[in-house]
Amino acid sequence: MLGISIDAPLIINNTTGQRPCEKLLSGDYGSRHASCHTSNLTLYPDPSSVAFSEQLKERGYQHLGKTKWQLECYPHPAIIECFGLPMRLKYKKGKVADKKRGQIELAGLLKGLAQSEVLKLIIPDALSYFLDDDHINSLSGRGLKDNEDALDALVCVYIAGLFELKLAGTLYGDTDNGYIWVPQFYCI
Repeated sequence: MLGISIDAPLIINNTTGQRPCEKLLSGDYGSRHASCHTSNLTLYPDPSSVAFSEQLKERGYQHLGKTKWQLECYPHPAIIECFGLPMRLKYKKGKVADKKRGQIELAGLLKGLAQSEVLKLIIPDALSYFLDDDHINSLSGRGLKDNEDALDALVCVYIAGLFELKLAGTLYGDTDNGYIWVPQFYCI
């Protein structure tokens, strides 16, 4: 694979409001509690994600490129599609116990991808503790947030694999004003 999938806005040109891709995606996934956060230059006047994207472009990673590519993704709708869920998994916000339950549920789904007929996700032993129920239940505060970020990173890796395989997906927006790619493929 010669690409990277990033859970952050890579192109922000709008001064206020949401980017067109955020509006479109929120229209499709809002009722499933997976709307986008707002990205604009007023909220993020010097976004590090855009600077990172520019550095990737300098190294040949083009947005949605054919050989070396970079891709903006959003885990919530991808999780909905890959696992056939009716609603977003609640592993980020709310009470600590709810976040733990959500992370354990997501970890179970990610572990199940080892059996996927579409694309197997094999978690190296060095990362398996992020998916361990006892480990997740032992966390609080920053540790729980760090585990959430690790689970999101695994989702992003999987999204990158699906994109590399050129499986069905929906592109919200464009490479001029911002985009988000969401796989449209049931993976279990």
